Amino acid sequence: MDEAAARTQASYDVLLSFLEQFPQVPSDKASVCSRCSGISLDQLEASDSEYVHSESYHALLASSMRGCPLCLLLVQELHTHAGIGDPKEALVYLDPNIPDRPVTLRTVRSTGPDGSDKIRMLEVKIKNWWAASGQATLQVFALPGTSAAEKHRVQTRVPFGEEEKWAAMRRWLDAQQQQVLQQRWLPTRLLHVGDTTADIHVLESHVLPPGARYIALSYRWGSGNTLLATTATLADLMRSVPEANIPKTIQDAIATTRRLGIRYLWVDSLCIVQDDAADWAHEAARMGDVYMNALCTIAAHAAEHAGAGFLAESMKMEKVIAAGGHTTANGEPRSYETEMAAYRDTVESSSAAMPKSAAEAAPVDPNASLFVTKGSYARHHLDRSELSTRGWVMQERILAARTIHFAAGGAMYFESRAEGVEHVEAGKEAGYRPFPGLRDALGVVDRRHQQQVSQVVIVETEEAKKAAADLVYKGWYDLVARYSGCLLTQRKDKLVALSGIVRKLQQLTSGDRYISGIWCHPASFHVCLLWVGEGDKPLEESSDACAPSWSWASIHGKVQFPHGISLAGTLDKMKAELELAEVIQPVQTDDEIIEGPAILKLSGVVKIQTELRFVNCRVGVPFWYHIVNFVNLDKPTRLWDVADDDGTIIGWASLDRQVGSDDIDGLVEGITCFKVASHMDDVLARGHDRGFLVLFVRYLRDEDIWRRVGMGQITERKSFDGGGGTGMTIRLG
Repeated sequence: MDEAAARTQASYDVLLSFLEQFPQVPSDKASVCSRCSGISLDQLEASDSEYVHSESYHALLASSMRGCPLCLLLVQELHTHAGIGDPKEALVYLDPNIPDRPVTLRTVRSTGPDGSDKIRMLEVKIKNWWAASGQATLQVFALPGTSAAEKHRVQTRVPFGEEEKWAAMRRWLDAQQQQVLQQRWLPTRLLHVGDTTADIHVLESHVLPPGARYIALSYRWGSGNTLLATTATLADLMRSVPEANIPKTIQDAIATTRRLGIRYLWVDSLCIVQDDAADWAHEAARMGDVYMNALCTIAAHAAEHAGAGFLAESMKMEKVIAAGGHTTANGEPRSYETEMAAYRDTVESSSAAMPKSAAEAAPVDPNASLFVTKGSYARHHLDRSELSTRGWVMQERILAARTIHFAAGGAMYFESRAEGVEHVEAGKEAGYRPFPGLRDALGVVDRRHQQQVSQVVIVETEEAKKAAADLVYKGWYDLVARYSGCLLTQRKDKLVALSGIVRKLQQLTSGDRYISGIWCHPASFHVCLLWVGEGDKPLEESSDACAPSWSWASIHGKVQFPHGISLAGTLDKMKAELELAEVIQPVQTDDEIIEGPAILKLSGVVKIQTELRFVNCRVGVPFWYHIVNFVNLDKPTRLWDVADDDGTIIGWASLDRQVGSDDIDGLVEGITCFKVASHMDDVLARGHDRGFLVLFVRYLRDEDIWRRVGMGQITERKSFDGGGGTGMTIRLG
């Protein structure tokens, strides 16, 4: 164990012994601690800069384990912001000395969509910690008419009950439908939901009238999907689908479809014949069209599996935490539920005696609390939900033109591909629009389709076509980084589960081929090869020949592209040091999408002068690399120093198969590196040589091909120049 690891372990041992005094309290018995109940806006705004909430990080953790829900929320947000999950990781990535530092709070004002300047966030920070990972933000709001709203100008919200949510869904969907042209494409089969149980049956869409509209369901199968369309059951399902046999999540989707006034629902388990390989392959290829052409998609985040359902969890009133020292008439601490009940009673009693506009301004308790919720709310409920960990779901979300997200804890969101995400009560979340580049690209596809439907001819300039293609190439890295961490029941589906997106984006790529997860575009092809593993967990080698070694899809595990490569400004400065001469397909196909093993015939420079050695394994990148390199890694990963035969450190490497120092010698034998890219500006202002980004490769003589074993950077240019490298063409498989 090195010195840093020993310090971390020692700090963790101290923390554990401290926390053992405070066994965690069940959430249903938890109450706000005295520090949190004592928070007031007067104190927060009277502080010169920051209000001290806890004297130490230790104390905050202890209070969270004693059961204070707000302290627990503060801890969770600090950890979430740092991308970590437990106290030990917090000590690793934040700082070994952090337990002794105070935790402070500060209100943050910002301008909302309506132009008003109000308190919208509460910043929590570990004092005197320089890194951004030592701070996080939470959302705050108040009820209309309270002191917090009127005196301190805190943003206001009125949480919705079930009927308000149904009404909000219908309003949003009605507004969205005004932007939809007559729908002409329909999936092969749909579920007719009708008005009663007796009406439910599967039908073939060719019998439907022009303009029929449908809703699509995005959900987790799990172990609860007991009703499937098969060659044996399809005929019966087309006659009638007994409600008692329908899994609860699909029942809830049927109920939602009816409440929204739509008669047809697409559910994969009932609209694809699951044991017919030909039907499955045909429908999987059309999956992009299913979600792009649906009126909207129901995303069942709150359902753990097909049998769990989502309405009971999503339609209840959202739970938040009340902060402040106010009490009820009985002397009990106020809760969110008691204050909401009092607010509703006031408004409802006022509504009976006055017009609606006056009722909305009815007086409420001016001392009502300040309410606190998670900071990046939509990101928490949507990006980090179990549903979003599924590989097929990412394609569904990106392609869907409109989505209603039914999340846990009573949370609900509306998402438009063009406009982003909005909370059912709070409205749009500033700065949150996942995959903006790819969604803008899909917007171009939509506009072209609408022009064809309307028979309107609009001539696009070459500049416009290039801009649309650039959206694809520059957005692809973010997609791969996110998607590679998702789960698939069948690992062989890794590339298939993206094929719907690929087929749509291919309409914009000017004929550039898509091969096993990368685009063969001259300006970005070389960059697609420069992926690395994320984190220090071992990557698993693919045993099902899903993709060749040079593709990110060849391994099972989350990958990342070095920070800067995926940014538009840096991508434009990445100079290719190789040339793609030919793509060799073992299995020929007429399809432009190649998803199986393929060999790239590459011309470039290979370092052959000396053997490479891998030494000094570490997690993360030393600070000096940030200065010398032109790429950084967003997340910690296991890196090796690369040494020449004389022991000189000439760069770093991230190996695709993680190994320890004891067995590294066997892996190194026969490894060399192949030059992939350099920076347009070879030398930094301080005179540091940028060197080259490389693939580490090994030659397999029996197969006459090279295999990738890792990626990295050679910072010593002389390792290739001056006889250190030789030009050659390799077959990379």
